[in-house]
Amino acid sequence: MKNKILIILSLLIIAAGCLGIKTVLFLNQETKNDILEIVSINKGSSFNQLIKTLLIQKIIKPSDKLSFKILGKLTGYDKKIKAGEYELESGLKPMALLSLFSSGKSKMYKMLIVEGDNMYEVAEKLSQAKIATKEKALSLMKNKAFVKGLLGEEKISLEGYLYPETYSYTRFTTLKEIINLMVKQSLAAYNEMKAESKTSLSRHEIIILASIIEKETGVGYERPLIASVFYNRLKKDMKLQTDPTILYGMLHETGVMPTNIRKKDILKPNKYNTYTFRGLPIGPIANPGFEAIKAALMPDTAEYFYFVSKNDGSHYFSKTYKEHNEAVRKYQLRR
Repeated sequence: MKNKILIILSLLIIAAGCLGIKTVLFLNQETKNDILEIVSINKGSSFNQLIKTLLIQKIIKPSDKLSFKILGKLTGYDKKIKAGEYELESGLKPMALLSLFSSGKSKMYKMLIVEGDNMYEVAEKLSQAKIATKEKALSLMKNKAFVKGLLGEEKISLEGYLYPETYSYTRFTTLKEIINLMVKQSLAAYNEMKAESKTSLSRHEIIILASIIEKETGVGYERPLIASVFYNRLKKDMKLQTDPTILYGMLHETGVMPTNIRKKDILKPNKYNTYTFRGLPIGPIANPGFEAIKAALMPDTAEYFYFVSKNDGSHYFSKTYKEHNEAVRKYQLRR
């Protein structure tokens, strides 16, 4: 009887020793992936589903399935995993894997919204980023309740308030979340400078004017001058007559940005074409950046009423119509 007990105890000790050795080896085992491996955990996924994913992607071996499951339960990580898209470097040990999957530090992507992009272009970029289809993005940007909730006032769309910036997002970022961030950035930029405003225009009028300034020049130092021209024309009750508003009016009607402007386009009235009415258009024609908003709030005090492209990105500014016509002949008609 004693011999049997000794044999059983010996076997238990050996088994425990083997288990201990196996546990030590398992805990010190490192992932061997040669390239950066991506493991996706969807919202609502269980710990067992994570283990299945790790087995399929060969992050852990079938022989380690039970050990990984036990480790998760003993440490409580089986209840802590978070949805995310995780980047796995080679050499991660089991505890490091569990810590990573509970961190919520999902893989980040970047999307650039450029100064002067309109909401149709922003929607296309959101589509390319696989955050939402272009149609769904545009629909939300025009949703009256959503627009009012973000701006605090009723406007036809969020055009003008999708701030140009490089945005970081994950595969789990929602359309509402990223648009909300864009609008917050835009309003923050406006609020940062509004105290220094030299005008009596409303916030929306400033954004409209800033969007036109943004589309008229890419030369930084010209923005305050461009702004002064528009302010001077507004004070004199002159039409702004700016070509980008024609293009945007056509885009607004058709959903397609035209490549050129014909005479009939100049004469065709719509709520954006500033050749056909006095004052500002009904809404912004693009999304202005910080400097364009600043120019609209703090224009130059120059006495110019006209400007024409010099075909090098800059413009020639004129005080009189006669001088403007001469500049047009010089820089445009002799090309």
